[in-house]
Amino acid sequence: MDAIRFACLFVAFLPGAVVETDENLDKGREALQKKDYDAAIARFTDAIQSNPQNASAYSFRAYAYLQKKDVDKALADLTEAIRLNPNDIASYGNRSMIYLLKRDFDKAIEDLGEIIRLDPQNAARYVNRSMVYLQKKDFDKAIEDLTDAIRLEPDSPVAYANRGFIYEARKEYDKAIDDYAQLIRIAPKDARGYVSRGRVLLDKPDIDAAIKDFNEAIRLDPKNVWAYSHRGCAYQIKRNPDKAIADFSEAIRLNPRDAYSLRGRGMELVRKQSFDKAIADLSAAIRLSPRDEESYVQRASAYWGKQAYDKALDDFSHALRLNPKDQRAYHGRARLFVSRREFDKAADDYSTAIKLDPKNTLLALERGGLYLARKEYGRALTDFGNVIAQKPQAIDGYEARAAVYEAKKDYAKAIEDLDQVIRLKPKDPWKHVHRASLYAAKQDYARAIEDYDAAIKLDAK
Repeated sequence: MDAIRFACLFVAFLPGAVVETDENLDKGREALQKKDYDAAIARFTDAIQSNPQNASAYSFRAYAYLQKKDVDKALADLTEAIRLNPNDIASYGNRSMIYLLKRDFDKAIEDLGEIIRLDPQNAARYVNRSMVYLQKKDFDKAIEDLTDAIRLEPDSPVAYANRGFIYEARKEYDKAIDDYAQLIRIAPKDARGYVSRGRVLLDKPDIDAAIKDFNEAIRLDPKNVWAYSHRGCAYQIKRNPDKAIADFSEAIRLNPRDAYSLRGRGMELVRKQSFDKAIADLSAAIRLSPRDEESYVQRASAYWGKQAYDKALDDFSHALRLNPKDQRAYHGRARLFVSRREFDKAADDYSTAIKLDPKNTLLALERGGLYLARKEYGRALTDFGNVIAQKPQAIDGYEARAAVYEAKKDYAKAIEDLDQVIRLKPKDPWKHVHRASLYAAKQDYARAIEDYDAAIKLDAK
């Protein structure tokens, strides 16, 4: 999921009106207005030397240091300003910003708490502190602050947008949809609210409703890249490749550096077996977002389609270095190892993928098939038994296990599994033919003839 761009309220606070009468202070403030920060610092330094208790001089000099990106000197001045004047909101604000830059989140939160103590009815103060809680991944506290912000300012688009994003990240989709609906109510002509709600509907999933929101976003803002890219994803899910490619292409036209859309279009081109074009898109996506393992997995599939097996193997392996828990990369690499007859490596990758996704019966079926080919019948039976336990109404597990019993010449058990296959798919003549061959192997010719007769009735040709 792409990250929403939080409206950031953190900017350097210019200290407000001062009580002290000091020519150096006045001249320093004039220099600040002219953006002559060195002159301002010199004047504020003179003011401090004249009166070391002048909190405003420290606060203003800190502001000048901040404009020069000299955060350590600014931090020292702000700390002194707060010591001299513990009720100085601007100094707390600027110091909290420095702590945030230094990733000292606890101290930033402490200063923002002081601002809230001094100005408890200002919704923006709560929004600011919520953003630091977000940095700490303390989502509960962030939600508390954003809820307070909404209580104080019921039409705060920033608070609804950010709280909706947190709910979205926590997969609390209904709450996220409610918050984005409020955002749309407050700003009905802003496409971003529809894009955000549509993105949640994609995840929920309610694909048709998502497309409706993206359509509205595009109507309001025909140049909204995210609306096209997310609608492309929706069409991808609906298996409408032409519309998906059209939307991804429009997003790329609007923003040639949109790695998300380049990856999406590349995925669709892989499905269309346009491997060269897919590789071009996915390579561009990787250049723009080199830590996105999904692009490597998809490019590996394209290389595999071109029979460039070494490059495919490199991409699967690179994806796993980026994300050692990507079961799809293990799955893809396992299949590649099978095609290269590197069965031990394939079995290892299948086993890792199954540990990561134990409910994925396809993985168990494929690993079981590998074990069957290697005549490791006990392991194959375990895998196919697990498939049947998870999906007792699917025929694949029964057919595969029957094949193991047949290889072991345990025809009675093989027939029991084929009984289940025929129960689930009674009109398939080839299932009867298969069972007939097993009866014949058991020398139970009467039942074999019955199955052959049943197969002929189902398909006289």
